Amino acid sequence: MTTRQSAGVTAAYAIVTCLFFAWGFITSLIDPLVAAVKGIFTLTDFQAQAAAFAFFAAYGVMSFPAAALLARLKSIPTILSALGMMIVGCLVMLAAANLAVFTLVLLGLFILASGITILQVAANPLAAALGDPRYSHLRLTLSQTFNSLGTFIGPLLGAHLFLAGIEVKEGAVVTKEVRAQALAGIDSAYFWICGLIAALAVFFWLSRRVVTEAAPLSTAERRGIANLVVDAFSSRWALFGGLAIFLYVGAEVSIGTQMALFLNSDAIWGHSDAAFGVPLLGYAMGSDGIPGVSLQEAGKAVAFYWGGAMVGRLVGSLLLTRVKA
Repeated sequence: MTTRQSAGVTAAYAIVTCLFFAWGFITSLIDPLVAAVKGIFTLTDFQAQAAAFAFFAAYGVMSFPAAALLARLKSIPTILSALGMMIVGCLVMLAAANLAVFTLVLLGLFILASGITILQVAANPLAAALGDPRYSHLRLTLSQTFNSLGTFIGPLLGAHLFLAGIEVKEGAVVTKEVRAQALAGIDSAYFWICGLIAALAVFFWLSRRVVTEAAPLSTAERRGIANLVVDAFSSRWALFGGLAIFLYVGAEVSIGTQMALFLNSDAIWGHSDAAFGVPLLGYAMGSDGIPGVSLQEAGKAVAFYWGGAMVGRLVGSLLLTRVKA
């Protein structure tokens, strides 16, 4: 590979990795959003989790259709289609925030997550294909590290926008002013995310030739979806890998979406300010001067959970330079 070709592959990989960061950031907003809708719409914990279910159910529903779309359209058009669907999801979220309708929130999240699912199905193999096949696992894990950087930033911003003044403990009352402020924060967040996705779509469209030249179509991509599915289910490693992803993502998502409510509970920190004495964590949470940990402060602490995933993936990337996958 010439120096020019190598530079083109590196540029294409950087472009695709931007997609990983973007969907990580958007996905992690679901954590403060679950806590926010519980207070805004006066929901139980179970009802509030419907928001997380609407989002992550899309992964199960849309994965095979996304694979069929990828087999038909190939990587670049599939990614652009996914970004378009994500924009539609954001627009529905804007309507939900302005009309204060919880069912619209669920619909918007499902559409948004459907776009993210299609994006992941297309971007994961693309990141793996951009370069020497021997290091495909390293590239994919490194891209996921930047995905985790997005998931670290998301809860910090989401808690700031969605959870100011919101409390969901027993006996807490969410005033009309606080409710309106939280809905305005949701509206603002998804408005700017919509713009970000649109800009990303334009950027990716302008960069499509760089990506296409760096990742020529593989033999697998040219085959029919039915053959690919049969091959996947006939592979022991594909089935074990699918089970491993099911278990780790299930645990990862369940913990993330419940953590803000858990840390806000009186049974955890109560009226103690001990959490604010922890380096970095206390600074990020930003004490409001009131004893105890508010829901907004707890929501910001969730970022450190996702930060742990980022560190783990970075360590994994380094290990994969030395250890076979």
